[in-house]
Amino acid sequence: SVRRLANWTREFLGEALNEIRSSEEMFEKVTTPSLRALQLYTEAERLIRLPTSGLSRARNQETSIELLRAALLEDPQFAIAYTRLAWALKGQGSPPEEYVQAAEAAVDLSIQVTEREHFNILGSHYELTGQKEKAIPVWEALLKLYPDDYWGTLHLASLYSIIGREEESANLRLRRAELRPTDFDAQVEAVRDSIRFLRNLDLAKHHVEKAKAMMSPELIEQRPGSVAWLETFPALKDWHEGNVSGVLNKANSISGNLASQGDGVHRSFYRSLGGIYFALGRQGRARELFQLGKHEQGAWVLMAYDTRVVLGAENPDKEIRHRDNFCAPFVLA
Repeated sequence: SVRRLANWTREFLGEALNEIRSSEEMFEKVTTPSLRALQLYTEAERLIRLPTSGLSRARNQETSIELLRAALLEDPQFAIAYTRLAWALKGQGSPPEEYVQAAEAAVDLSIQVTEREHFNILGSHYELTGQKEKAIPVWEALLKLYPDDYWGTLHLASLYSIIGREEESANLRLRRAELRPTDFDAQVEAVRDSIRFLRNLDLAKHHVEKAKAMMSPELIEQRPGSVAWLETFPALKDWHEGNVSGVLNKANSISGNLASQGDGVHRSFYRSLGGIYFALGRQGRARELFQLGKHEQGAWVLMAYDTRVVLGAENPDKEIRHRDNFCAPFVLA
């Protein structure tokens, strides 16, 4: 095979066997006879999966598209590369005809691919052409055979959520977090799912610890909202356990820590903390924090809430439900 020949050539040139195996493990396991195409595809996959946002994500999308196109120049029969190109084009906002054309090319070339690639290509084709009801059984079949498939897990979780199968969707996102233990976004999503859908605080704490182990100044800059929310988790845990005094004590402690840091605090921290105080009915403190966090929506809802309270609500329970609904993004998400 091509791989055995490559190994023999490297050994002949003096490359150590352990280095050969190490480099092979870095490559995606996909069907192509071209080592160069495989290298380009693997780098594109790496960029696609990086937890970035904004301009960084857009740059990575553009770079991955160029890498995938280069891989296809090396191997025009590289079926799964067409599928990844289709998703990258869609993510970039390209016209449907562009990414659908790439998805269809993948299907046309999928005769000699592996079983795993076949399901990825077919499931993606159905999704990209708007046939979600056909995509679901394909992704289910893929995960039945290969439970560790990253893309199958990601796509089926999304489709389950769309059709209202939220608990199953949450369990799949938790599997994604286990498949990618160094993916910060996956760990944060696992925390949310553990609380919102599975009501499992111990599981949530497990993923909080994994996410916090990745903290860095760069990550705080890229994901300030998620980082701030994780920092308030001890208070949120008390909230869900019904320990109101514990929530207030922890919120006050976090607030004191923020005050000691001066101007170096990102506004997302004030927003998350403001949500907790509002949930506790401490509107005055919540307003101060929303103002520090320049949170216009939070300030607006507080004003509307205060106005209804002053005018007199016909149903006090309605006001409590309104407050709880507003706090859901802070307490649960």
